[in-house]
Amino acid sequence: TLVKITENGEIQKFLNVPEDCQLASIEYITKAPNENSKEIYIVFNGESYWYEEIEKTDEYGWTYTESIQHRLGNLICVFEDGNYIDLLKSGESLYEIKFDEQGNMYYLVEDYHSESSQDMIYKFDPKTKNTTRLVAAISNTSYSEFYVSKKGDWLFVKGERWDNGNYSYYLNAIPVSSPDNAA
Repeated sequence: TLVKITENGEIQKFLNVPEDCQLASIEYITKAPNENSKEIYIVFNGESYWYEEIEKTDEYGWTYTESIQHRLGNLICVFEDGNYIDLLKSGESLYEIKFDEQGNMYYLVEDYHSESSQDMIYKFDPKTKNTTRLVAAISNTSYSEFYVSKKGDWLFVKGERWDNGNYSYYLNAIPVSSPDNAA
């Protein structure tokens, strides 16, 4: 169970998940470096699960219980009230997190949904709770490093692409306001 200790020493529940949720171990906890940021980002070593029993009725009027599995990914943003947003989809692995001076979080993931893996970089705005993909999902593409300008208007990525044993390395400057116009 994750708890927080308030300024007056009171212990409160930190994360609003069901009591039977078995949380994965925590890899690290971080927050944006700006003073106004109240959000906490937790990176777990894996996905967490819990089950919900739902009573249903079939077409013959028979009642039965169905067990629904819920999942919590390995990157979440927890707000001051204990509510959270799960930022990774199932099948994505987190590599790196960066912040701009406004408190937006940028994160690099590898997606294993397709036959070949692909890396993607997202921007999460905690004020609007919106996530934006900043690079196209291109098969056989990886990003070894990425940097964000202080103001969050530029993203710089270093990466490689491969096809049939042929590799090409590149460095791109991507305007965050129009990521399809990389230089």
